[in-house]
Amino acid sequence: MVPVLSICILTYNRAAYLSELLRSIFNLEDKYLKQLEVIIIDNGSTDETNKTISLFLDSKNVSVSKFAENKRGSSIYLQFVYQAKGEFLIFPGDDDVFISESIIDLIESCNTAKPNISLIAFGAKTINSEGRSNFYSYSPPINQNKSQLISNLLFDSAFWMPATAVRKSVFSDKYDPLTITAFDWWIWLTAVCNGDVKCIDIPLINYRQHSGQEQKSFLKLNWEIDSLLMLRKILDNQITAWLIEENLENRTEFLNQISKDLQKVNFDQFQIIKWTMILSVLSQLIDIKEIINQTKLTSLIWNDPRFVETWFNFEMTTEQILDFYSSWGISTEIIANSYNFPESKNESLRDERKLLTVYKNEINGVFTYIIYLKVNENDYYFSGLSEPQFRSKLKEMFSYILIDYREVETINQVTPMERKIIQSYRKIKSFKIFNLVR
Repeated sequence: MVPVLSICILTYNRAAYLSELLRSIFNLEDKYLKQLEVIIIDNGSTDETNKTISLFLDSKNVSVSKFAENKRGSSIYLQFVYQAKGEFLIFPGDDDVFISESIIDLIESCNTAKPNISLIAFGAKTINSEGRSNFYSYSPPINQNKSQLISNLLFDSAFWMPATAVRKSVFSDKYDPLTITAFDWWIWLTAVCNGDVKCIDIPLINYRQHSGQEQKSFLKLNWEIDSLLMLRKILDNQITAWLIEENLENRTEFLNQISKDLQKVNFDQFQIIKWTMILSVLSQLIDIKEIINQTKLTSLIWNDPRFVETWFNFEMTTEQILDFYSSWGISTEIIANSYNFPESKNESLRDERKLLTVYKNEINGVFTYIIYLKVNENDYYFSGLSEPQFRSKLKEMFSYILIDYREVETINQVTPMERKIIQSYRKIKSFKIFNLVR
């Protein structure tokens, strides 16, 4: 009998926990065991893992392979895909424990799943190292459609790996994402872009949380880099293809969901890089101007309008450009119908170290602009500008604000010896004799 479900277990030096997991599977009645297979890969264990596995080898539906050394990443999990005979695959941790009666629900769901179903997502409970409840449970996203799911998956994982079965055909003709930490994220995005999700809000498994979990040893920087590399591939290979094929209504819903959820993001350095990459890719396919317009923190997130327009392929409004000046502590003011610039300047403003004043004049329906920018001790003045020239000049003048900051940034990047050389050079350059010689 061809199995409908392949339970794929990667194990390493967890003989006791593995025994619990296998017992939770083989407690099932034979009529259900005949509908599944268990594939175990021993990832170079040196404890009694082999002995534990041997206790279950009498079952015809168990296959075992062993690596001589411990390996990592997506390439290992793809070995399961190559071996599996089931229509659906599930990847429990070797320290997790199935809720046996819920496996029956999973088998029946696999048997009755329509061809368009790519994921079957269950809930989960959590336990500690001793198997006692951690009083936290997970429920799958029952009330979300495909557009919402794809959007939400760009923000965070919506599914739990040990509680979600994926149709084997999802992996057909797909590349190896070459990831250590984000294989589950790759599965979810690939599956949702290529099919539909069936959510069943009952717990399938007890997910064990303990200090020995390998993911707790990954440094944050490495985790983030690994995620970004995977995400870039799936943006190019899956999400863009889905967007091209989707109708306008679903695209709009997708963008609206992103706009809504972006308001909740804590934009640390990782999130800035991540969302710059996502939105720059999306902007090549669809107009994301509304996302940028609705993201009120744009000037605080990206800090330079010259890059934002290039990255996201759109032209900012005057108000948006001025927001960037404000985010850098520049007081901005627009004065309408002021034809005499010298007399119009407010004398009280001259003492401010950072000031941008725009004088907007209208003659016969045509606007002209005068710009006055004061940054520390420097004054910049431009007049007779048309509307396009005005916006262009506003972006160009932004460089005057960042020069000092960039100089400090550069100094902080050089070595102490290089810093001394630069300081000595500047000191010599300041001497009058140096200027005379030059």
